[in-house]
This record gives sequence, structure tokens and C-alpha cells, in this order.
Amino acid sequence: MSLTVSDGTANLTTTANAYITVLANPGEEAPMTEGFESLSTLNGPEWFTLNGNNDNTFQVTSTAAYTGAKSVRVLNTSGMAGNTDELLSRTFDLSEAEAVSISFRWAYARRNTSTDDILSLHISNDCGENWLLRRIMRGSTTLPTAPATTSSFVPNGPEQWGLTSVTNISATSHIANFRFKFVFESDGGNNLYIDDINLNGMAVGVEEFVAGGSLQVLPNPAQGQARVRIELPHAAQVRLQITDATGRQMLHMDLGTRSGEVLHPIPMHGLAPGTYMIRAEVDGAPSVVRLIID
Repeated sequence: MSLTVSDGTANLTTTANAYITVLANPGEEAPMTEGFESLSTLNGPEWFTLNGNNDNTFQVTSTAAYTGAKSVRVLNTSGMAGNTDELLSRTFDLSEAEAVSISFRWAYARRNTSTDDILSLHISNDCGENWLLRRIMRGSTTLPTAPATTSSFVPNGPEQWGLTSVTNISATSHIANFRFKFVFESDGGNNLYIDDINLNGMAVGVEEFVAGGSLQVLPNPAQGQARVRIELPHAAQVRLQITDATGRQMLHMDLGTRSGEVLHPIPMHGLAPGTYMIRAEVDGAPSVVRLIID
């Protein structure tokens, strides 16, 4: 793109290569899972960054990951206080979706008790022209997953990662050019990592997540008892996790190596009526389906 300005006697022209990006409409069909294993940069077409302060922004890293070897990280230093960085998705076609959720894992530690970095998730139903806030986590409350440290934070195991699911995505956002973004507002705290982003946009209770496979909860809505039904085209390691609407883990189950049809009861004792997310990992590939308990 070229821009020319003139004062009547002289012209000044500046050129920016690849400055304008045209996004697909309709976008990519959901579901989508992202572990960043095949990426080395976030310069599109899968992901985009906004870095108005030209500081450390979202970058692919192999320093730490929950699944696989890579995640994205903001190398957040004390000198970044007051700066904002964004990680934006491509477009997705949710026009046929009946239920939409976005889940992701993150790891974060404060530098000290006075820093209050903020991570928020926003969605757009007009290809990114306007954004709606759907989740906010602060360094002073729900963002930390590990103890504060003055060192450059690196999570040292899966127990230092959190998982959250965003489900407050109404039908007005079930459109053909849906987008979402992460916004990180630095208060000079410590590093942030994000991994295993999962966008689900299928009918309530049914989800495809591996070729030839499916995930289902029966019955749904449920009263008293329910089962997870998984169809596996080949032998694989299976793990299940149940979280509530706030992302709080309620149950975690390792089912070992399974194949074919898997039917597993959901322990519902202690689960109050409401909406829950059932997350299945098959050989590390995640998928999420919504369970409603009446």
C-alpha cells in the first residue's frame, strides 16, 4: 500500500508492504484447535499481532508448553508497564453453530504482589471492527497459576497451567466472519503463556475432534446421570476433564489407552445444576463439548 501527501509544491510518498490483510468471508469452519506446533511466527494467515508500543509482544516459543513443544508467550518485563499487546485470530464460520465456546490453557506468575497485569478475551461479530469483552483475568486475582517470582517466569509442569472455557457467546455472534482476540495489558509483571486454544461451534452435545471420531454426552441435558461417548478410529490415550462455567476444574479422569467405542460414566455427585464443559484429550488433541445439568 502506498500513501502520498502533498503541500502543493512537494510530494511525500511512503509504502508499506502487506499492510492490508483481506480475511475470508465466510471464514474457516469450526471446530478449531491450536497448539502452535506447526507455527514459527504470528504474522498471519492463522494469527496476527498488534504491537503499538513495538515492545515484546505475543510470540511463538519453545520455552514451555502444556501440550507438545510450543506455545505463545509475552515476555513481560518491568519496562513494559502500561503497554498493551493483542493476539488476533483469523475468521471462522459459525453461521450454522448452535453452541459456541472458546477454551484455552494459560500460565502466568506475578513478579511481586503489587503488579496487576490483565489478560482478556474479546469476540467480534463484524470481522474485527468492533469487539465484545467476554473474559477478564487480573494478576491480582484469577490470572496467576504459579507463585510470584522475580525471575523470568517459566512454568515447570502441567500443575502450573490453568484452563478456562468461555461460553457466553450468544447467537448474535454465530456469524460467517467471527473472530476473537487476546489482549494483554502489562503492569510490569511477569511472563504470560497461552496454549491449546480450542474453538468449538457445533451442536450442543456432539463434537468431532479426530478424523473418523466423535465426542458426545448422553443424555444432554442430564439429570442424575450422564455418560461420555467417544468413537475412536484407532487406539489412543484418552483423558477427560470437567470444568464449570468459570473454568474451575471439577473432575479429571485418565482413561488410559482406548479404541473403538468408549462409554464412560460422568460422576455427577457434587455437580450443581448448570453448564459444564467436558474436555477430551485424545493423544493430546483437545476438544470440548458442553454438558447441561438440570
